[in-house]
Amino acid sequence: MLNIKIIINFFFNLLKKKNRFSIATTKNFKNNYYANDNFNIKFSKIKKKDRDLIYKYLSLTDTKNGAHNFLNWGGGNGVLDLLINKINPKIKTTIIEKENFFKKIKSNSKIIQKFEDKSISFSSDQNMWKSDKFKIVLFFGSLCYMPEIYNFFKFSKSKYIAISRLPMLIDSKEDIVAYDDHYSHYETFLSEEKFKKIYSKSFKFLYFSEHWGGLKKNKSKIDKYEIKSCDILLERKIL
Repeated sequence: MLNIKIIINFFFNLLKKKNRFSIATTKNFKNNYYANDNFNIKFSKIKKKDRDLIYKYLSLTDTKNGAHNFLNWGGGNGVLDLLINKINPKIKTTIIEKENFFKKIKSNSKIIQKFEDKSISFSSDQNMWKSDKFKIVLFFGSLCYMPEIYNFFKFSKSKYIAISRLPMLIDSKEDIVAYDDHYSHYETFLSEEKFKKIYSKSFKFLYFSEHWGGLKKNKSKIDKYEIKSCDILLERKIL
């Protein structure tokens, strides 16, 4: 017979997962991914439709051939960058991740050698996006974790910005910050109307579409906002 505490905990955790996002009541924006040391570096295959999106972004930015520098902010284990290198081996990518993640990567000689052979490097410098050496800055599922998103768009110098799985409010003129109780961190949900209004002045929208996988159910109902997950490719205008 199952222990009654196990049953209670199961339903409690299920309920918590369904209601894990709420409007933040603090301005202390934090992202606690890799804050602790007890995590494993996991590798998984990229789904076909996400691979197709990468091909589309490289085609639209004319980077399928030739030498280019990419920056992948919050790129995790680098599987995305391995795919990019496979498409064009002349692309050099720098992955920006948390200090703990960077240390764990560096401690595994086999992993670090694998990436070095593919011209992929890791850094914990969260402000490297300010450099003018990168043709493209990538945010695949990570832009919503950046504390100052509007500062990035204002001060970054890259020609292209490639985004995937960005949660956007389609029925609000203002952004919200949501707290994820499951992982104890914060995410910014941008207003689609505000985003397009602000950045259409300085960027050309090469691609803007709802992500093929839709929005995760636990994010779909936050104070009854209507939210969708977006894939976006921007080209900076020469003003």
